[in-house]
Amino acid sequence: MITIILNVLPLLIFISVFTLSLWDRKQKETFSQKYFGSFFPAILSGELKSDINSASSQFGKAGYAVQKEGDKLLFQNASQLAKHRNWLWSFGYAKKTENGSIKYKLFINTGSVLTVPAALFVVVFYGMLVQNNIPKDQVSIAPYFFLGFAFFFAISSFISQTIKERSFLKKSLSEN
Repeated sequence: MITIILNVLPLLIFISVFTLSLWDRKQKETFSQKYFGSFFPAILSGELKSDINSASSQFGKAGYAVQKEGDKLLFQNASQLAKHRNWLWSFGYAKKTENGSIKYKLFINTGSVLTVPAALFVVVFYGMLVQNNIPKDQVSIAPYFFLGFAFFFAISSFISQTIKERSFLKKSLSEN
């Protein structure tokens, strides 16, 4: 019984992480003020020398859906996926400061941060399970090579897409 539970545990972890990611995305798409933040650090923060209305139009021109909440803007591009960018959607908020400028923070979605490592965890777990259950003379280095490639590809893709998202928003905001 314990073996069955241990063998199913990685899949249950992945399913729960995936469900959390979908829930988080839905909260961002509907601009739920209560859940419009992240426990991960911002990938970009800056200041705009404009008022709240022109900041709203600047984020809109950059491809973000924007909602105004008093002196705060909430923006996200999760509902704009048929756009010119990639699988990495982002969200953020902008607040009016005392000196009249607008400070903003951009975050990446929780799903891209958690789902890829959870999927890799499942692959590693079952790969090691298979490797440990075959005769020692048939064990090969090939699965480890492909596993290393999967880790490299996942990490490098995540980093490059994060840099691309940051650069795009910086460029879009500086043009306006």
